[in-house]
Amino acid sequence: MKVGWIGTGSLGKAAVMKMLREGERVRVFNRTAEKAVSLVKEGAILYDSPSHLALDCDIIFLCLTGHQALHDVLYEEGGILQGQKRNLIIVDISTLSPQITRETAHYLSEYNIHYLDCPVSGGPEGALAGKLTAIISGNNEAYFQAERYISLFSNKKYYVGDSGSSQTLKILNNLAEAINLLAASEVIALGLKEGFSLPTLKEVLTETRGNSIYMNILLERLMNPSKEVSASLEVRVKDLKLANELAEKNNLELLQGKLALQQFFSAERNIGKQNDQSECIKLYLKEVDINET
Repeated sequence: MKVGWIGTGSLGKAAVMKMLREGERVRVFNRTAEKAVSLVKEGAILYDSPSHLALDCDIIFLCLTGHQALHDVLYEEGGILQGQKRNLIIVDISTLSPQITRETAHYLSEYNIHYLDCPVSGGPEGALAGKLTAIISGNNEAYFQAERYISLFSNKKYYVGDSGSSQTLKILNNLAEAINLLAASEVIALGLKEGFSLPTLKEVLTETRGNSIYMNILLERLMNPSKEVSASLEVRVKDLKLANELAEKNNLELLQGKLALQQFFSAERNIGKQNDQSECIKLYLKEVDINET
């Protein structure tokens, strides 16, 4: 099968890089072509539109920022549907509304296009190592055809049934991630205020029952600052909005979820939406120079 990829931000770029290193020939499109230059140097083939890419591919992966980006890539001028490619499989690793994915899958099926929602967890670093966790739902036969390619950047895969199911599970995961990150931020901030060093906090807190994956991630970011963005504050806000919308649909009030949305929205507004999610700790450490601690 000929493979295409649309959306080469930090996560998409890492996944494509992993596929190229595994010997796969990947055709790419990104709205900002400059972001795909490094992939072309590694052997990727750059296309000038989603429609042209679709004509040359049997399977296309999408890694986009939200519903509007999905709409533009599929339906607008130069979009995939203008390519009129039949028997195409689209694997969308973005995190989107379950309802949007169900509607998209139904609509595309009328064009004999199979749409799989396949959100992933693990960040760019996981993609580059081939260790993402992929949650897949949609047409079962299409999944079996796509599985080999998903495995190039994911070592854990869970097929969970009908369209939209994987997005629901990913939204639950992202809600937990956001809450855990804020909790770790509060704990570390309080520890620093009390005069403990980052090495001491890491040595002790990562060996106690209060530890979490995000405690480790945040401490690592603080001790070894990086400009690389694993997940942006903008993405966190988007994901938390989806979680709160899902709760509202089920007549459930998310106390922690609402607070997390408020906190990340404040971080996005005050720190900058394109900054890494770990920057949310600055909400608690406004006058401490973390790099000197």
